Amino acid sequence: MTHYPQVSPAEIDASIARARQLRSEFISGVAHELTRALVRRYRRRKITRHLRDLPDYLLRDIGIERRQIPLLAAVKLERQPSALARAVKKGLAVIAFTQRAVDSANDEHRKLAA
Repeated sequence: MTHYPQVSPAEIDASIARARQLRSEFISGVAHELTRALVRRYRRRKITRHLRDLPDYLLRDIGIERRQIPLLAAVKLERQPSALARAVKKGLAVIAFTQRAVDSANDEHRKLAA
């Protein structure tokens, strides 16, 4: 005869609570990924529409052929951060800005003194 371990009601309740939490996290993750996919699709279509609306001479100016538009719209487009954005991220922007302001004020003071 097989002996099964006894499970307390508290353990059952804890297991049910954990299962509900996992279900909630799964549904939340699926919803998040679905939303991201819809946003990507919207952006791709918007980029495609804008590029297709451009005349051929403008496309040539920016180095794009009309047949490349779907490929360009499908590629992940990322903006490169500016030097200021990189400095802010590193916490150096305030120091650089303050130093430039001090240098500028000193230059103005020297000009006025001369």
